[in-house]
Amino acid sequence: MANPNLKAHHPIGSEQNPKREKSQYMFLFRHGMWDKDMTPAQITQVMDDVTAWFDDLASKGKILGGSPLEEGGKTVHVRNGNVSVVDGPFVESKEAVAGYILVDVDSMEEAVEIAKTSPLMKYDTAMCTEVREVAPECPMYKRFREKEAAALV
Repeated sequence: MANPNLKAHHPIGSEQNPKREKSQYMFLFRHGMWDKDMTPAQITQVMDDVTAWFDDLASKGKILGGSPLEEGGKTVHVRNGNVSVVDGPFVESKEAVAGYILVDVDSMEEAVEIAKTSPLMKYDTAMCTEVREVAPECPMYKRFREKEAAALV
């Protein structure tokens, strides 16, 4: 019997969570202030290269969306039931997420190969692109269903 507390979940195939034909992957671009020592002409070249890369992927139907993120922000933490809000992450951090794109490709391998072609990789020696598959449903809900099914056996 399904747990009534999880009625709000939108299962795969529902109107709110339609089944996808292909996997989707998110690129999380992590870097610091890669442009701080560049001239305006160098920055223009980098941005032209990035725009051409993005436009090429879009023309092939691989881009679903994406955006740069504002520098800074707030971080909300919970520790032992206590919620705190602090400034950050800070752009000076090498781990700051600077932006993302969502791609529609056939496999993790294809997503990684595309991420490796980002022009930013040749301009920022500390650049990191995290490639993550977008889950078709909340992993917690999947684990819950598996536990619930095992309990029925």
